[in-house]
Amino acid sequence: MLPGKKFEPEEILQILRNRIWLILVPLAVVSAATALVARKLPDRYRSDALILVVPQRVPEAYVKSAVTTKIEDRLHSISQQILSRTRLEPVIQDFNLYAEDRKTGIMEDIVEKMRADIKVDVIKGDAFRVSYSGSEPRTVMKVTERLATLFIDENLREREVLAQGTNQFLEVQLDEARRRLIEQEKKLEEYRNQHTGELPSQIQSNMQAAQNTQLQIQSLLESINRDRDRRVVAERQFGELQSEASIALTSAGSQGDAEPATTGTPAQQLAQARATLQALELRFKAGHPDLGIWQRRIRDLEKQAEAEALRAPVSPQGLPVTASPAEAGRQRRAADLQAEIQQLDRQIAYKQGEETRLRSAAAAYQARIDRAPGRESELAELTRD
Repeated sequence: MLPGKKFEPEEILQILRNRIWLILVPLAVVSAATALVARKLPDRYRSDALILVVPQRVPEAYVKSAVTTKIEDRLHSISQQILSRTRLEPVIQDFNLYAEDRKTGIMEDIVEKMRADIKVDVIKGDAFRVSYSGSEPRTVMKVTERLATLFIDENLREREVLAQGTNQFLEVQLDEARRRLIEQEKKLEEYRNQHTGELPSQIQSNMQAAQNTQLQIQSLLESINRDRDRRVVAERQFGELQSEASIALTSAGSQGDAEPATTGTPAQQLAQARATLQALELRFKAGHPDLGIWQRRIRDLEKQAEAEALRAPVSPQGLPVTASPAEAGRQRRAADLQAEIQQLDRQIAYKQGEETRLRSAAAAYQARIDRAPGRESELAELTRD
């Protein structure tokens, strides 16, 4: 070739035709050598087993998988177990593998040779392939099946171990959570029992009870006022009766050393004295000197009235002459009024005691309401614990 000369396509083809032997001869030599070497080498067969790893069928939204290790990491761990001498030596002996090598070599070398004939490759995220190469096709297929079975069994065993470990961990955690829950519920129950009536959930009932108590107090005060009004009326009527009997109650109450009136028969004086004593008992306490004077006067008049009754003329019906009907009516009316006044006093005293009790209850309800926010904070603190 001349430097700088341009060749046409026809010229290039002519050159290749003239020198084609430079290409064909080396190619033929290499092909022949390859065929010769291939005929000299022993036949090798390979069997593959594709293993699919099936995840749990329960959705993780309901039950989270106990085995979360990636398949690559698990496959590395499983391969170390399967390719160990403990696992491969029984396979070698069962299928009589590497018989010639075992006659002169040691088992460790035989196992290492078998490891070289085994390939484990991850195909995708949930599958991997196990392959074995050997000189006997049927034996290679059976060995591959055995290896696949070993991988599957080891995978199941490892998953079971992991699941058991997870279950044991969960059991421990569950027992601990149950124990804490029981302790927490016990603390809450003790707190509720200790502060019953002051809990946030009882605010509404306490407010309703306080309102009802205030209504009861209002009704009780109105009833006390009505009883006091009735007592004032009864006292006024009693005073009017004493005025009608011409008993100077005011004079008798203001002059303790005055002598009682002596007008009228002993029976009439006795009736007047009893009415006067009843009026004075409403105004003075027991032991007052005026009460003692009238009590002694009544005892004397009772004796005089008995003596007069024995001397008194007998009526056509055989009965002694007594006080006039008007005087007897006044006495009965005075006794009724006195009993009514005493009854009203007892009612007023009882209702005043009820008022005191209800006011204490209302104050207790209000105190519970006031303490409820603090109890709510304490309950929240216990719940967080």
